[in-house]
Amino acid sequence: KPVSVNGAEAITGTTILSGANIETAAGIGATISLANLGSVEIEQDSKLVLTFHAGSIKVLLLRGCVTVNAHKSVLGEVETSKDSISKTDPKTEGVLRVCHPGSVKVAAAEAAGGLGTLATAAILGAPAAVIIPVVSPGNNPSNSLPQ
Repeated sequence: KPVSVNGAEAITGTTILSGANIETAAGIGATISLANLGSVEIEQDSKLVLTFHAGSIKVLLLRGCVTVNAHKSVLGEVETSKDSISKTDPKTEGVLRVCHPGSVKVAAAEAAGGLGTLATAAILGAPAAVIIPVVSPGNNPSNSLPQ
């Protein structure tokens, strides 16, 4: 189950509704495009609850790291516990990158390049979303072959 939505494997054409529980496996990330609201980038080995409606994107982050990109006039919010809530300013476009306190070691290892190749699933559209898996070719960021 690289990406699961409400406990079921997310495949191309999976519908994502507000209130969905989303989980990514090790080595797999996902991007959810929420049309006029913005987007949510979910890093590998993360678990969250995503709610959204006109003017609001809210993530309850249970594990891992997430980046919320909120368009102007949209409140982006990430909560990791009752005492830790981050918000964007709806007066401007805002970006929040938040890691759950228990996931900081994983995020640091990934930033250092220690976790290797990542596959990414893109989840597009709102309120329904479509998943399109994309796998990165090795650790070489270019598409060229050695000569």
